[in-house]
Parts: sequence; structure tokens; C-alpha cells
Amino acid sequence: MGLATPLYLLAAAALLVYLYLRRVYGTWKRRGLNYLEPEFLFGNTRRVMMREISRGEQFVEVYNQMKSRGWKHGGYFEMIKPMYLPVDLDLVKMIVQKDFWNFPNHGAYVNEKDDPTSANLFNLEDEKWKSTRAKLTPAFSSGKLKMMFPTIWKCSEALDDVLREIERSKTPMDTKDVLSRFTTDVIGNVGFGIECNSLKDPNSPFRVYGKRMFELSFLKMLKRMAMVMIPRSILKLVHFRSSDPETQGFFSDIVTKTVNYREENKVFRKDFMHVLLQLKNRGKITDDDYVPSKEDRGSFISNAELTTHCVTFFAAGFETSATAMTFALYELAKNQEIQDRLREDILSTVKEHGGNMTYEAMTQMTYLHKVFHGK
Repeated sequence: MGLATPLYLLAAAALLVYLYLRRVYGTWKRRGLNYLEPEFLFGNTRRVMMREISRGEQFVEVYNQMKSRGWKHGGYFEMIKPMYLPVDLDLVKMIVQKDFWNFPNHGAYVNEKDDPTSANLFNLEDEKWKSTRAKLTPAFSSGKLKMMFPTIWKCSEALDDVLREIERSKTPMDTKDVLSRFTTDVIGNVGFGIECNSLKDPNSPFRVYGKRMFELSFLKMLKRMAMVMIPRSILKLVHFRSSDPETQGFFSDIVTKTVNYREENKVFRKDFMHVLLQLKNRGKITDDDYVPSKEDRGSFISNAELTTHCVTFFAAGFETSATAMTFALYELAKNQEIQDRLREDILSTVKEHGGNMTYEAMTQMTYLHKVFHGK
């Protein structure tokens, strides 16, 4: 009798799980929508879970399968989470343009209290997303980018020094690594107002924690699985954190110290942090030479929100820019004619601006823009 009871309970639990999964995997069938047949527990993402392909490659596979079958749209499953994918271009335009306000959310896990950096612009939903986006949009105007350009160019000169040193040493260069260190320095300077020195020191804290953000460890994979399989309400109930506490602590500490230093010493610096300090203390972003001070401290956004925006800025610009530049250099190395034409375009444009690399000169390098846009 003692052994039978646990067996009955185990059998009942297994039956409940089976019935639940059967209902989940029947989602698209009940709605009359074409769908890709899922595998038990894995759904259509087994190869991603096995780390055979990236999530982006999985999207391409799913899209190609649906398109090859002539579907205008269809359903699939990320483990036990039903996902909808539009294939027809008119449907895509309808969702992202005409009916956008019916589809503004990404369905991501957000927990501002226990996991502040999860409340970033990509993850936020509905009115919170709309409000935050409206506040941050002026930070990326052409005027603000022009303001930050001298800082970016200073990092570019440091990159030039490193490349010349590598050339003199005649040693092989890991292009992706060097460019990742460069973008780390750029984002660190522009976003946090910090001299990261990653180009000179590959093991600088910013570089170490920046890499950690994109490394897919076994623990991160388990967390991603939990966010797919467990309802968000339960995750919040158990104070689940999707981000790495040590990485989050590092960036939070950097931002807090930088904010305090600038306000106490009335520091004005042309960077993204300055723009966020305007937002924090004044509730809006302006074009005047606002100087932060401790007397002017405000709380239109919290330090936690400010940290989140800085981390998002770092994550969005660090890896993506380095990868894009790496592929661009690879293609230029393969196509000497395009490389020569691009070099001539850059040199002639700089010459037209008195031999100086300026923001205006960059915007007028039409062939450079075509190279990066693949046109």
C-alpha cells in the first residue's frame, strides 16, 4: 500500500502533463492554422536546444519550410510555447505597419523588481514601452549623434594605433576580437563615459563582462528553457532572474558611480550618459548645454532604469557593430575593386572637408553607406 500510493500519484502527474502538452500542441490545429508538427517537449526547436544552430538560423529554417509548402502564414512551437509566423509580405506589412498597435509586444519576460535590466526597451510592453520609447527617441537624433562623434573618432584613432602595431609585428590578427574590443571602447566611452582601454587590455572589466553577456552557458540555456516553459506569473512569484547577477551588479555599480560623480562635480560630457542625466533630472532631452549637479537631482527615471538603458545601449551596439564590420572587411578583402573604390571615396570626401574626419564627412560617404547596406 505504501509503495502503491506514490506510484498512483506519479502516474496521475504524468497523465496531467501529457494532457497539458497535448492541449498545447493542439493550439494551432484548434484554430485551423497550418503548423509544423512539433517534437515532444522540444517543439520545433530541438536543434537550438542542442546548440547545433542559433535561434536566428532556426527562424530561417521555419520560414523556409512554411514558404516551400506555399503557406501565407503558419504556427510552430518553441518547446511548449505556440508561435505564429507570417510568411506573406502583405501580412508582414499589415502587422508591422497598418495594425502595429495590435502587435507591439515581444512576449518577453519582464521583472523590474528582481531583474531590473529585463525591463529594457525591447522587452517592455504596451503603454510602458510607448512612454519609454518616446522619452529615448530624441537621444538618437542626428544632432545627438553629431555631438557624440568626437568621442567615437577618438576611439577610432586608438584602433588605428593598434592596427599599425599589429602590422609592424607581422602577426595574424583575430579581426572579430579586435573590432569587439574597439566597439567595447566606443560604447563604454559614449554610453558610460568610461575609458575602457579594451584595445590595449583585452582583459579589461568592460570587455570581460561584455563577452559574458553574449556567452551561452549551460545555466543560461536552462534559464531560457524556463522562460519558454514556465508561465511568467510563476517566474515572478519565485523571483526568477534572467540576467547574470554579477554582470548586472558590475554595470549598476559603474552607472551609479558615474552619475554621482557627474552630479557632484558638475561634469558636462558629450555622450549618451549626459542625455540620460537630462532625462533623469529634467524629464526630457534637450539640445542645450545642460550641466548636471546635485542641487538639480531629479527622479523622472530611477537609477535602475538609467542602468537598464545603458546596458541596452551597450548590448545593442557592442556585438552587432563588431559582427557587421567583421563581415564587411571580409567581403572587402575578397573584392579588391570594391575595396579600392571605397578607399578612394573615403579619402576624397575627407579631402573635401579640409582633411578632417567629421560627422558631416561621414554622412556624405555614399559608397561607404552602400557597402554596409549591401547595395
